[in-house]
Formats: sequence, structure tokens, C-alpha cells
Amino acid sequence: MKVSVKAYKLNPVLECSLVISFSLLMAVSSRIKMPLLFSPVPITFQTLVLFLSFVFLREKAVFSQALYIALGVLGCPVFSGGAGFLYLFGPTGGYIAGFFLSALIFPLFFRRFKGKSLSFIVLFLGFFLADLCIHFLGITWLRFLLKVSLKEAVVIGVFPFMVGELFKILAAAGISSKFLKTVYK
Repeated sequence: MKVSVKAYKLNPVLECSLVISFSLLMAVSSRIKMPLLFSPVPITFQTLVLFLSFVFLREKAVFSQALYIALGVLGCPVFSGGAGFLYLFGPTGGYIAGFFLSALIFPLFFRRFKGKSLSFIVLFLGFFLADLCIHFLGITWLRFLLKVSLKEAVVIGVFPFMVGELFKILAAAGISSKFLKTVYK
């Protein structure tokens, strides 16, 4: 099923409300976590929220991530294991940077399909690419921080998340395609 994508306009108050809402959803989803004994990085629902923000906020998704990170740096307990500026230098710092970078890049991918058909497959591929960006920064930071090999970083920073990430990508693509289908009838 394909959905024709046109630009939909939101009023500034609604846009601002959505940016704040997605920042808060990132905070809540960071608290729904499953710690792993063999990895310093827990499993959370943050990537699902992030992917949905790409569709609902488009280019404004980066503001949502900036607010989320700013709240954490200022001491609000929005990160999965704490708060404060130094938290960004812990094991999940690379993933948090990946959230921000993917929120900056993916909406440009999304905009490329403006006026063209945007299918479940295109959404899935876009979310998959964003997830690769997040995990690339995550394992790069883990390698530097923990002084481990690439193989070890992948074992603790990617492998435990693969199945869950696949389900979150599928869920985000399904929800997004339904949303776009409703918006662009």
C-alpha cells in the first residue's frame, strides 16, 4: 500500500506542543527499560518514539531531541540511568548523540519523498537507516569509552538489541503508514 505524501501544515502552537510531547515521551520511554547483565546499555523504547517523531514532527524532530538532551543535561532524570552533563560521557552517550544526529538527518530522507509515494517499505528502510546511524555512534562511543575491540562493541552494543529494534522499526513503519494514510486521504 502506498501513500501519497504532501506537506501538511501544523499551526505553531500545535507544533511546539508536539515537540515538547515527543521530548517527554523520550523521557518516559527511557524509563521503560530492561537492563542487560552483559551490556552497560539497557533496552528501551526510545527508538520507537524517535522514529515516530520523524513522521509527526518532520524537520522539527531535531528540536524534540535537543530539548530532551537539554533537560537531561540540566539535571532532569530523563535519561535511562540518570541525568546531568556527565551522563553524556557514559556508556549510552553515543546512542544519545545518535538520536540527535538521526533526528537531524532522517527528516531530509523523508522530505526526499515529498510529493512521491511513501510506502511501508520506504518508511521501514528509512527507520532502519536511522537505527544504523544510532548504533554506529553507540558502538563507536562504547569502543572509545570501554577500550574494547569492534567485535566486543558490536556484541555488547548491537547484538542484544537487534530483534527488539526490528520490532520497533516494524511498529513505527506500521503506525506511520496508517497515520500518513489518514492524513493524506
